[in-house]
Amino acid sequence: MRAGGSEDAIVVERAESALVVRSAQTDAAAVGFAAALPDEPERTTVVVDASAAGALHALDDRLLARLRDLLYDESPRRREVRLVAARTGRPGSSGTP
Repeated sequence: MRAGGSEDAIVVERAESALVVRSAQTDAAAVGFAAALPDEPERTTVVVDASAAGALHALDDRLLARLRDLLYDESPRRREVRLVAARTGRPGSSGTP
């Protein structure tokens, strides 16, 4: 998938109970981060790596379609989404988001 005017392919993949959006050309550090997040009943966490920020900001149609497929076509269905995007929040004093 091409997204946000970038030449990098954007992938959406599952990491335990979360989803990860990242460039196919980057390392999978975001996958490990997402996999370590606690499972939340009724909510799916979507982690957007900095390498995929352009696709998120552009709300790329293919990215949204892939997220929709993974969020609503797979079991268990969850009603809410928590979005965790790289470089969008201020870290706490311990360095955690």
